[in-house]
Amino acid sequence: SISFAKMVDVAGYGLFFGLFFGRLGCVAAGCCYGALCDAEHALAIQFPTGSTPYNAHFDEHYVALSDQWRGGDKRSLPIYPTQLISSTYAFAIFTFLYYYLRPRKRFDGQILLTGAILYGVCRFAIEFFRADHRGGALGLATSQLVSIPILLGAGYVLVRGLSKAKERAARDAEVLAAPSEPEPEAAEEE
Repeated sequence: SISFAKMVDVAGYGLFFGLFFGRLGCVAAGCCYGALCDAEHALAIQFPTGSTPYNAHFDEHYVALSDQWRGGDKRSLPIYPTQLISSTYAFAIFTFLYYYLRPRKRFDGQILLTGAILYGVCRFAIEFFRADHRGGALGLATSQLVSIPILLGAGYVLVRGLSKAKERAARDAEVLAAPSEPEPEAAEEE
């Protein structure tokens, strides 16, 4: 029987590897798009006419889009490639978890907890560069509001798990360092 914590660790690798491909799908679909940026920005991307970002720009930035059309460019206005950034950090998290943390894991569940913290931080940050409106409160996007309790909860459980693993390692070291009791000598045969 495999423990639940061990199973979620194995699933954690696939989760972040899957997010890598999922966010590439967002690029293809034009969803989860970024905010406007300078056309000269090294990462600026544009989407074709009729795409979700283009339609949003048509509704919200008609004058700028019209000026661009008159210049011969019939794509969306330049935006941050939040989907590609999200895909990249999902792959970076997968790579870190699988190739670095997995061989150094100290307790079952550590992989998924560490991944949740890394993803929560990245997701919280990327939301400042997104422009697709999905609601929120307190000046934060819904994903940022969801990230906060995940970060706090995963952080608490991770610190607790690492602390228990350290205590366990100290107990094991004591047992190994304790002098062994001499074996009783067998009665001498005469």
